Amino acid sequence: MQGHYKCWVYLGQEITCDPPLVTNGTFQPQKRVFREEDVIRVDCNPGFHFETDNMEKTAECTKNGWLPIPRCILKLCDYPHLGNGRLTGYYKNHSKKDFSVRLGVTIFYRCLDGYVSKSQSTWNLIRCTAGGWDPMPKCLKMPCRDAPDVPHAQAEGSIKTNYEPGETVRYQCHPGFIAVGSQEVTCKRGQWTHLPECQDATCGDQPAVASAEIIDQRYRRYWPAERVQYQCHEGFESHGPNDVTCINREWSQPPTCEEYGNQRYLPGERVRYRCQQGLSLIGSQTVTCQKQKWSEPPECREAGGKCGPPPRIDNGDIVLFPLKQYVLNSTLEYKCKSLHILKGPQSVRCDSGQWTDPPVCLELCTVTPEDMERNKIQLRWPYEQKFYVLSGIFVQFVCKWEYKLDPTSSGLRVQCLEGSLEYPKCKHRKK
Repeated sequence: MQGHYKCWVYLGQEITCDPPLVTNGTFQPQKRVFREEDVIRVDCNPGFHFETDNMEKTAECTKNGWLPIPRCILKLCDYPHLGNGRLTGYYKNHSKKDFSVRLGVTIFYRCLDGYVSKSQSTWNLIRCTAGGWDPMPKCLKMPCRDAPDVPHAQAEGSIKTNYEPGETVRYQCHPGFIAVGSQEVTCKRGQWTHLPECQDATCGDQPAVASAEIIDQRYRRYWPAERVQYQCHEGFESHGPNDVTCINREWSQPPTCEEYGNQRYLPGERVRYRCQQGLSLIGSQTVTCQKQKWSEPPECREAGGKCGPPPRIDNGDIVLFPLKQYVLNSTLEYKCKSLHILKGPQSVRCDSGQWTDPPVCLELCTVTPEDMERNKIQLRWPYEQKFYVLSGIFVQFVCKWEYKLDPTSSGLRVQCLEGSLEYPKCKHRKK
């Protein structure tokens, strides 16, 4: 026979196991004798772990003894998983497969920009101990220090010395200043987001108005929406609003003071004529100021009670076909063209050789958001998206925020003249 084999054959004999000797650990339950299929649970001392990869950490009494062998071995440290950081020094380029390491090994690590360890040190040391890595490596989002100072503004609420990532601070501009952009800052990775800006929105010296004085004048800067009122000198009268308003660091269009009895007419204004009794008016009853000249005036002629052709009106006509001559008390009705408004009596009457005053067809001006956006202006007072203005009526505009009146443009107060409105133009302040 080649070789010798030794085996135990149990013939009806009960299989038992002695209590195991577990170095660096204990087991439960404790017995003097264990029988086949009895199971114990092994608890290893700190710094040690069950030798076999056994989630339950158990061993069973078998005919071959305890399986697996209940043994506690020295615990090693695995790869330190570090989010938002990296290992440095000797282990800088080591990966998970290069671990575990023995007790006592030390490793340095540092956090990425915007993150910090609990100790807030640049270089952080961890040591492999019986309880694992000590301290446990961790990189946290960096907090922010004191709320930043914003010129001409004050932070709302209580002020802290430390702010966690994601916390916000809201600012309120000082009186006379207007916020540009967001009024909040947010803590992100130890840094504050873009600071708000508070721009000066006050107005300086009031515009001078000839032949007028300021009521209750104050020598200081004026806050947004504040008004200054003017009073014309004796013998002068005001044309336009008698005050100015501080809007976007600029004053609105000031009034003008003109001397009584020295009346002047603006482009588009009209004067109506009427013949003396017994005379007929030939031509248009009205003359219009156009480019510093008056339109063709009418004539007054003897009529003998009858009237000639009815007076012509701009942008309108009589309803019936006109005749060369009309008898006393004849009446004629007028109508206006589209987008014109009839002002005055709708009909005229032949009275002692001349017609009574005819109506006027006022041409409308249309103000649209597109035209205002193109010229970087807006209405001083809120209106509908689109509105119409009667001829001769003034419209007050203001420049949009961060824009100022272009020196080549007309003033911000413009007049509707026969359906035409010359928009003022504003340009960016930085240009």
